[in-house]
Amino acid sequence: MTDVSVKPAQMGGILAGALLLGSGLAVLGYCPGTSVAAVGEGRRDALAGVLGMVGGALTFVVGFASFARLQRTLVDWGQITLPDATNMAPAIHLTIHAILAVGLYALARHVNRRKGHAS
Repeated sequence: MTDVSVKPAQMGGILAGALLLGSGLAVLGYCPGTSVAAVGEGRRDALAGVLGMVGGALTFVVGFASFARLQRTLVDWGQITLPDATNMAPAIHLTIHAILAVGLYALARHVNRRKGHAS
């Protein structure tokens, strides 16, 4: 009932996007959603960040064909999933991720209790 399509792992584009987004978040000090909320509060630093995000999005849209060609020429792993890349059954990955999620949740609750935060 669902059409699942795996997008190609074009690592050049993924790494470039991660570096741009990560450095922008680090410099701005806001994530995209909170920066928009901060603009609503009148914060000028957040306005500069939102304008930068809009400018970056426009640059990407205008230059999409060039960016697409460039990222295909860089490292392209094709349509691969994590179970394919690690040669493990999908059920094993689901189990590992479920255990990690529950463990991180338990750790966060423990840390919050030690700090005296109600949860």
